This record gives sequence, structure tokens and C-alpha cells, in this order.
Amino acid sequence: MKIKNFIKAQNISLLWLFLVTLLTLGVVLPVDMNASHFLSGHAITIMLLFLGTGFVGFVLRNNTIIFPSFLACIVLCTFIKESLTQEFTYSIPTDDIEVRVAHLVLDNQESIAAFGQSFAGLETDFLSIQTPIEPTLELQLMDELSKKMPYWNKTICNNNTALFVFSSYELKDLDTIYCNGNQRVSLVGTMFIDSTHDQISFLSTKVPMGQGMHQEAEKHLDQLSEYINTNFQDRPLLTLSGTKLVSWTPELQGFRAANRLNDSKIDLELIARDEHIFYSKDLVCTGFTEILDGNGILATYQFRRPKKTAYNYKNDKMRSAL
Repeated sequence: MKIKNFIKAQNISLLWLFLVTLLTLGVVLPVDMNASHFLSGHAITIMLLFLGTGFVGFVLRNNTIIFPSFLACIVLCTFIKESLTQEFTYSIPTDDIEVRVAHLVLDNQESIAAFGQSFAGLETDFLSIQTPIEPTLELQLMDELSKKMPYWNKTICNNNTALFVFSSYELKDLDTIYCNGNQRVSLVGTMFIDSTHDQISFLSTKVPMGQGMHQEAEKHLDQLSEYINTNFQDRPLLTLSGTKLVSWTPELQGFRAANRLNDSKIDLELIARDEHIFYSKDLVCTGFTEILDGNGILATYQFRRPKKTAYNYKNDKMRSAL
């Protein structure tokens, strides 16, 4: 009887070890399968599951549950941390220019109505909006937002989604990127800050997402990467995306790595967000907040100050002495 119980316990332990290994590898080493994408999108939930199971094993004094669970939790925690290359400073501004950028994804009538009642008090220098085509909302935007941000543009994506950008800075080099015919349209351009600062390029896109759409999303982001590398090499860049993906999913990991981009928010929620603002290494994100009941995000950016070399440092000391 004892032997049977021992064998049964061993089988359960081996089964748990196999499950822990499978889930962990599914998150850390994703493959092009729907199940793997699902695991990547729920990495935080899986990590918390392992953490809770490890404490249960600790109470039961079961080492075959404790060690695999805690080890997998550490591996996932490290993986998620490494995927979030955040550079928030939350410090006193070091420049006279601090660009306030807002991005909204309004995907239903309730969020559109809520925005229509509260957007008048939104203080921002640049605003990106992705919304179903809504003539009433468009009239409101033109009447109200154009007074504060006179430069704007609009494009239609897939015949049912409108992409708007409004800016208090002059917009230049406006263009559209077409993917899969006219099914996927992205709006791009450049904000002219002033004569002493670089221009900031922007790219507003709606990434295809849904069951079986992972290859379409990857193809869409690859095409955007090609455009960025061709047109925005010498300009700081902001990309504004509407997609139910978290920062460590394969599609976004590849896109961010290819273009050396940071995500403006640490993705530590149990559900995937629809709003992302990615930014290039030439910028620093100095603040971030959710706005309009979670339907949008607002972030502030400054130009990154170049590091002083030893040669420049010595010259500065000599000038100070003189």
C-alpha cells in the first residue's frame, strides 16, 4: 500500500514538473502557435499561479512542488523584467521642452460618449485617437480640439476605423502606410518642435489582433519596421498602437528590438492593454498616467541629453577656471 502511494505521489510530482516546464517554456520561448501566444499574453497570471502553488507546497512540506514552482516563478519574473526596458526619470525637467503626448483607443459608443464629455479639459501637445467612424465625434473634434491644436490629420483604416492626430506643433511629412491593400492603414508624420530641437516623428497604427491573426500582426509590424528604418533613422520616434498585446508577446518584442524602442508603461496588469506609446532611445519618458477612465494614456517626453565625454568634461573644467 505504501509503495502504491509512493508511486502515485511520484507520478503527480512528475506531472506537475512537466506542466511547470511546459508553461514556462511556452512563455519564455514562444513558437508560432495560438497556444503559445495565449501563454505569452497571460505570463503574469501564470507567474502568480506558480507563486501561490509554491506557498501551498511550503505549507504541505512538499519539496517536489516547492522548488519547481518557485524556480519557474523566478524565471518568469526575470523574463518579464528583462522585457520591460523602462527609463522613467520622474525628475525635475532638464530642458525647457517637455512634450505631452496622449493616445486614446475608443472602441465602443460608451467610451466615445465619455470622451465627448471630458476631452475639453485634456491638456496635451499631441493627441492620437483611434475610433470607429463616428460623424458626431468628428464634428466635436474639429470644433473643440482644432482651437487648441490647429494642426491635424485623419485617415480611414479598413473602412470602419478612423485614425486622428492633433498637434499644437506644426505637422510635416505626413504620409500613410498601406498593408494588405487598404485593409491596414497607418498614419505617419513629423512634429516640428522649434529651430533648436530635433523634429519628433510619429506613427499611429492599429495592429490586427484576434484569433488566428498573429501572422497578420507580425507581417504588419515588420512592414512598419521597414518604413521606420528607411524614413526615421535620424529623428526621435513615437509609435502609437491600438492592440490587445502585452510588451513581452513575440510580435511586440520583435518590433521593439528591431527599432530600439521602449514602452512607456510597465505592463504588469492581468489583462492586455489596448493603448501603447513606444518611444526611441533619443527620448526620455518623464511621466505616465491613465486618462479618461482608462480609455487613454498620457505621457511626457524630453530629448535625451548627450553624455559628456572625458574630453568635453576637461574642457568644461578649463572654461570654469578661466
